[in-house]
Amino acid sequence: MKFGGSSLATAANIQHCASLVKKGASAVVVSAMGGTTDQLLELADSPKEDSLWKALQSNHEEAAKELGTDVSPLLDQLQHLLLGISAVGELTLRSKDLVLSFGERLSSKLFVAALAKEGLEARAMTGGEAGIVTDDRFGEATPLMNISLYQLKERLGSGTLPVITGFLGATQHGVTTTIGRGGSDYTATLVGAALEADEIWIWSDVDGLLSADPRIVPEASLLTEVSCAEAIEMGQFGAKSMHPRALEPAAEKGIPVRIRNTFHPEIEGTLIKPDTEEKGT
Repeated sequence: MKFGGSSLATAANIQHCASLVKKGASAVVVSAMGGTTDQLLELADSPKEDSLWKALQSNHEEAAKELGTDVSPLLDQLQHLLLGISAVGELTLRSKDLVLSFGERLSSKLFVAALAKEGLEARAMTGGEAGIVTDDRFGEATPLMNISLYQLKERLGSGTLPVITGFLGATQHGVTTTIGRGGSDYTATLVGAALEADEIWIWSDVDGLLSADPRIVPEASLLTEVSCAEAIEMGQFGAKSMHPRALEPAAEKGIPVRIRNTFHPEIEGTLIKPDTEEKGT
């Protein structure tokens, strides 16, 4: 199960998502809390912007208090990093990736606390810790598929429920990278492929894929099933869908992906079926 930023915008939302995990998941992938990535981008460019820092700090501290955990060590690390960037007066792509990583690292810590309230023991892991290895194109890194799938299977195959940061990986030397557009969905399909999951569920704030843009076609209807090729085509033409490359690991392993609405879990959503016909099976 992967949860997007809008699903994790508040402590109450995070707790609600944790309750959905109780229905059964072999792994969880989380985005940053809603709006956090944009705040971190601004802070990376303007590390002395005190009002930005206070907004980010208070948002996470309040959520941590409600969920019964402490995120101050992570916030301290982030603050020291921003002070270093300010002192040097230069922001490299490598440093920016490290700044951005704190959004998902903070939300994974909060999610583990919410799961504990649901009676589930879990462990927070970065994408790199989980086994996702990428090239060193900071800001738009590409996972090295074979080694990532092997390491994910080795590290996640058994034990405590892992809560993995979406969007993040690490180079072969262990340096944090961001995967770029569709990164958290890509993380989810990589993890699902490695664990040979029955389905990969992408929880967001939409009921699923629609037959048309409802702002243009008011009578647009929910699509209950589409093929992987159709979903990729819809994404390429601008539909609010998964990024085309994020579907690749699931498609390669023949695993269905289901898009569901966190706030309307009674709706089954859209099932993106693997194109088994094209594989001759």
